[in-house]
Amino acid sequence: MDEIRQQIQELDKDLIELIARRMQLSQQLGKFKKETNTPIIDKEREKELLEFWKSFAEEKGLSPEFIKQIWEPILKESIRIQEA
Repeated sequence: MDEIRQQIQELDKDLIELIARRMQLSQQLGKFKKETNTPIIDKEREKELLEFWKSFAEEKGLSPEFIKQIWEPILKESIRIQEA
């Protein structure tokens, strides 16, 4: 059981590192959008991303609703960082 918990903890660390990298890219994207006068929020892109995430989740045997609950706050934080 301890070995399995350790593996889960390592995966959790990987997830956090990946989210941090994603936010760094969001910061770069926000800078680019500001320089090019591109709107930060793109509702059509958000819809496309959500559909992609839900579909990919389903392919991996995960509930699309579960993934939506995870990704919506990540997207919200990404927007906040882009606007900063």
